[in-house]
Amino acid sequence: PVIHMSQHVTYHNQFPPTHCTTTLNSRITNVLPKSVGTFVTSETTIRNYLHKTLICSMKSTYLLLGLPPQIVTPMGKPDRRKKQPQIFANPPSHEWNFLTCPNQALLYRVASGDFNRIHVEPSTTTLMLGDSQQPILHGLCTLAIALRGILLYLRDHDAYTITSLQANFTNPVLVGDELKLQIWKNGKRELVFRVVSLSSGKIVIDFAKVQYTAVPCSSL
Repeated sequence: PVIHMSQHVTYHNQFPPTHCTTTLNSRITNVLPKSVGTFVTSETTIRNYLHKTLICSMKSTYLLLGLPPQIVTPMGKPDRRKKQPQIFANPPSHEWNFLTCPNQALLYRVASGDFNRIHVEPSTTTLMLGDSQQPILHGLCTLAIALRGILLYLRDHDAYTITSLQANFTNPVLVGDELKLQIWKNGKRELVFRVVSLSSGKIVIDFAKVQYTAVPCSSL
């Protein structure tokens, strides 16, 4: 099985109109074998094909479970271990709950084209969860749910556009779990957040933050 461990997205420019062609380029930047499997990090850029303008850059880390470290050639350096932000010691500025539906993973599977079997077949998650009766929800689906809650929180403020988003997926979310989004204000244009599964009591998204900027009235 392949497990999504972290995601970082930076928006450098607005996405072009629907009929504009874009180019996507990816490269592997880090390979780190461990006893549990191998961590692989990739970086991806999306550019306007005509003007070569950088629109978006992404950094993703995955864990390939069960891949023996002795057959893997390491590449790059491991990321520094993150420290828990001090702001988490304070009460959240906002909380929002969301109950995932029984077909949540199936809907996201169709929309995203991610056909990893762990999201539809509980038997494939035995290595991680034992005898689970529910499949694991996509990490990006959990992150999208969190982003929905963040957008609802921001909607009463001035017009804005999100410039970057990053998160670590620290524990699996099962289909049908109820999630709690916790948000803290961290400066003028930054929110830090985490997501807790109320079903398992575990933090499922951690070390996460969103940065945003105001949109000039002339752009609306």
